[in-house]
Amino acid sequence: MSEFPKFRMQSILNLMKVLIYTALVVYFISRLTTIKYSEYYCYGVVLLGIFTSMVVLLGVSSKDVKQLGIIQMMIRLFKTCTPGLLIIVQLIILIILYANNNDIIYDPNRAMPTWYGVFNNLVFIFLAIQIYIYMKFMNITVRKYEFGDLTVTKWAPVFVPVFVLASVLNSGCIGQLWVIITKFTTDG
Repeated sequence: MSEFPKFRMQSILNLMKVLIYTALVVYFISRLTTIKYSEYYCYGVVLLGIFTSMVVLLGVSSKDVKQLGIIQMMIRLFKTCTPGLLIIVQLIILIILYANNNDIIYDPNRAMPTWYGVFNNLVFIFLAIQIYIYMKFMNITVRKYEFGDLTVTKWAPVFVPVFVLASVLNSGCIGQLWVIITKFTTDG
């Protein structure tokens, strides 16, 4: 009797990477044009990709849950989901910010300050850094739980501080973006 091939999560994670990278490229292209709601849609696609990859990571990390205790399982799920949750919270805030203020941003009678473009680009850069580190984290997690590979890359200890730094700086830029959009727009 022939066995069915073992289902691997790496192909699903590669699909999620393509989805996330496509959204970032579309966002970059939309920054060169003035398409209304472009940031809104791109952040939504990135949110969908991050959420789906979190579900996949939860599936991979909970393969041998029966052998773990409740506390160990909660710690594993927390460690697996924290980077994705931090990115998702920031993306939801950005989506709400753009959904509520898109008419102000793209109103031809209003002039956005030059700092809006600076902070909008900084949000994009810090988000790209976070997503790059999240992709590295996903690869390490899949190798660890699915293939049993416990080797750690030489840059792995640097990932967490860089991710936290990018998250803090991105959150500050999102706050500044909110202040600029809601408080410092003029009528022309």
